[in-house]
Order: sequence, then structure tokens, then C-alpha cells
Amino acid sequence: MWEKLWKRERKVPSNSKRKKAKEFEEKESYKWVESLKKIPEVLEEEGVDDSTKVIHVFDREGDISEVFEEVQKHENCGVLIRAAHNRSLSDEEDYLWDYVKKQPIQFEQEIELPKNHKRKKRTAKLAVRFCPVNLRAPQRLNSLYAPLNVICKDYVEPQLGDRKRDKLLYKSVRERERKRCCK
Repeated sequence: MWEKLWKRERKVPSNSKRKKAKEFEEKESYKWVESLKKIPEVLEEEGVDDSTKVIHVFDREGDISEVFEEVQKHENCGVLIRAAHNRSLSDEEDYLWDYVKKQPIQFEQEIELPKNHKRKKRTAKLAVRFCPVNLRAPQRLNSLYAPLNVICKDYVEPQLGDRKRDKLLYKSVRERERKRCCK
């Protein structure tokens, strides 16, 4: 629907103070927020119905606070983001990864893993957990995030060659969806 081509500039050694002093819109990570802002404009230009829901799928680079802040500004916009950070939770004295691991396993699923340079082809059993969370927003944003659902999968019996880190996904959820999900 929308794309932006960019080339990473050659890295110039810099200290972290100068890097943090850069305006967010000038940083490479702004591309994730920019896409959240641009898609509604594209949909309007194309005459797409206002009720059309758009789900943005981001890799771990999209796990930034500004994305969580921006997505709640758009009514028919959602995100699915692979988590990169063990974030602090606002309602708990806990951090995301530990909190999710304490949740009951909702179901187990078998998947076929292809052969790669570290493992043979095999069937793996995954344990899947999910729960709603409220992430603590950083003080620099002065905002509260909308609640998110978190989905976690991990291996029931990890084997040599399996990734050690569990996969954790954030899914934005509106209140009406939350009620439906919790039934």
C-alpha cells in the first residue's frame, strides 16, 4: 500500500548523547511510526471505506515506544509486533517475559521445522500462552498505552539447533475486541 525506500547512511562514530539528542523524526526507527501515519492517507486517497481495518506487521525493530503511542491514535489500525524488549508492566511489579511465562498454557501445537544448517527436519511441539498486558510508557512520552494482548510460543522440549529465545508478539486490541477475546 505504501513503501519508502531508504539507504542506511555510513556510520560515523558518535557518542550516545549526540545520538539521543537527535529528533525522533530524524532517526531510522521513525519509519515504523511513519507507516502508521501514512496508511490512513493512502486509504483515503484510494477511496477505501473508513471501516476497513489495517493491521501493520513489524519485526523486532518495530518494538519501540512511539509505535505503541501512535497506534492508539488510529481507530481502525492495529499492530502485530515481534517483541524485542523485556518491558516493564504498568499494573504489575513485573517485567513482560516473566509475567507471560507465569500464565497458563492455553494450548499446544505441533509444527514442522525444516532442515537447516543447525538441525534436522523434525516436528516440534510448541506451548502457546496469551494474556492482556499494560506496558509502562517511558517518561519522555507522558502518555499511557492502550492495553495489548501478548502471545508467547516456546518449545515444549527444545532440541539442539532450536532458537533459545521464545517468540513473543504484541497485538493491539480495542476494547470491543478485548471483550470478544476474553469470552
